Formats: sequence, structure tokens, C-alpha cells
Amino acid sequence: MSSTPIEVTIAGLKAQVVELKEIIKGPTPAASSETTSAAATPPESEAAPSGADAKEVEALRAENQKLNFRIVHLLRALDAKDAELAALKK
Repeated sequence: MSSTPIEVTIAGLKAQVVELKEIIKGPTPAASSETTSAAATPPESEAAPSGADAKEVEALRAENQKLNFRIVHLLRALDAKDAELAALKK
């Protein structure tokens, strides 16, 4: 077993949970306004992706979807472990 105190470990895990929840929520309103203004006027090279680019975009979207799915399940696992720790403390 690690020599790290349980309180430090729990605090670190809680910080990771907060970060993961922020990732799932997406960009902050300030960042989203910047991205939406940039997305509203895409450069001509991005307006109509070529065949190879379209395949790469689709592959990235699929990978993104898989990673988001994984994040959701990791958050659920962390929540379950938090509940277990809370039950053990009682």
C-alpha cells in the first residue's frame, strides 16, 4: 500500500473528478464565444473537406465519441468509489 495519506489521495481524486466534469461540459462560455465566432466563418480550406480530410474528420469524431463515453464511465466509477469511501467512514 502507498504511504500517501488517505486524505491527500481523496483530495486528488476529487480534483480529478471536477476536471473530468468540466471536460464533459465542454468549453466555458468565454471560450465558446471565441470558438463559435471562428466556426461561423470557417476558412475556405475547411468549408468543404476533401475525401482524405473528411475521412480524418470522421475518424476523429468517432475517437472523440469513444473518449467521451469512457469519461462518463470513469466519472461513474469515481462516484461509486466516493460513495464506498463515505460508507466506510461511517
